[in-house]
Amino acid sequence: MTKNIELLQILISKLCHDLAGSVSTIYNCVDLIDEDQVSIKNQSRLLLSQETKNLVSKIKLYRYVYGYSNNAL
Repeated sequence: MTKNIELLQILISKLCHDLAGSVSTIYNCVDLIDEDQVSIKNQSRLLLSQETKNLVSKIKLYRYVYGYSNNAL
C-alpha cells in the first residue's frame, strides 16, 4: 500500500509541475500585456495564445488518461 501511495505522490507532483509551468507563463503574459511597448504586447499576446492552447491540450490529455484508467477498473 505504501508503494502505491508513493507512486501516486510522484505522479501528482509531476502533474502539478506541468500545469504550474503553463499557468505561470500565462500569468506572466497577462502582466506583460499592460506594457507600453507595442512589440512586447504583441509578443505576449502571441505567447499567451500558444500557452493557453498548450495548457488546454495537457488538461484534455490528463482527462483522457484519468477517464481511461477509471474505466479500466
